[in-house]
Amino acid sequence: MAQFFLEKTQKLSESILEANGYNKTFDNKDIPHDEKEDLTAHAIYSNGKNQIKISAQDWRDFYFIYFIELNGKKVVEVNYINNIDGALKILVETIKSIVNP
Repeated sequence: MAQFFLEKTQKLSESILEANGYNKTFDNKDIPHDEKEDLTAHAIYSNGKNQIKISAQDWRDFYFIYFIELNGKKVVEVNYINNIDGALKILVETIKSIVNP
């Protein structure tokens, strides 16, 4: 489920990121399955000046908690366990506010 949530977040936010000069620099789904056993679901975007990381808190115990970091500092954290759509909206709105301050 954690990877699904990340992919859904990416689908909703990649056009916003790309329109503002961000490129995906890392996506754990691109790593071979046998090499990512202990890797949290996450993706990193950069525009050369800033780096945005979208990540699950943990791969096993807290896979339902996601956060966004800007340049290594946590900006927002959501728990999608009871409200996936609400959590997605918060993450996408946070990305919008980061790229269009």
